[in-house]
Amino acid sequence: MASQADGFLSKRAAAAGKPALPYFEAFVKAQTDLWTPGNPEGYIAATVAENRLCTGLVREGLAKYIAEFPETLLCYQDMRGISELRKALAEFLTSTWMKGIDINPDHLSVLSGAGSVIDMLYHCISEPGQGVLIPAPYYPAFDNDLQIRNQVSAIPVHLDPKQQDYSSSLDAAAAAAAAAGHPVAAVMFTHPDNPTGRLYSRK
Repeated sequence: MASQADGFLSKRAAAAGKPALPYFEAFVKAQTDLWTPGNPEGYIAATVAENRLCTGLVREGLAKYIAEFPETLLCYQDMRGISELRKALAEFLTSTWMKGIDINPDHLSVLSGAGSVIDMLYHCISEPGQGVLIPAPYYPAFDNDLQIRNQVSAIPVHLDPKQQDYSSSLDAAAAAAAAAGHPVAAVMFTHPDNPTGRLYSRK
């Protein structure tokens, strides 16, 4: 797992990685041995807002309208996304855009849209006041995604589409941003580019 010491995580992400609840370890332990009619000595977790004791009744009601409804969907799921979806995504990626790369489903997280992904990513890898280099013109909502919660500035970089190597232009933009008080946390490309449709080579 990445840590702040590795230079990958922001201070706020490192802080968020610590257990938020004093009873968290006991709660995780209880989840492995929950009460059921067949396990009367199991735990009843009173610290989470879900009632597993009535899932049978709810399932019976839903069965009138939905032939197959997984009972697990009536309770909280993995915050990274349900395991079946993450496994399917890993298989899809390794068979298409990321052939030859071993993708562990446990390393994937599913969020609702690119805006949520950008918000969460930069919360984890950037600090307030830093900048993100983005080839211009770019999708204008990126400013909101970066600034509202994370207080990170989008820094437009005008690149010559005829160039094969953008490193010198990006280095110059990063130096200018740092001099202006916004050290660069990352470079963000959209591929295909929005709104120009430009495609970037692997180089």
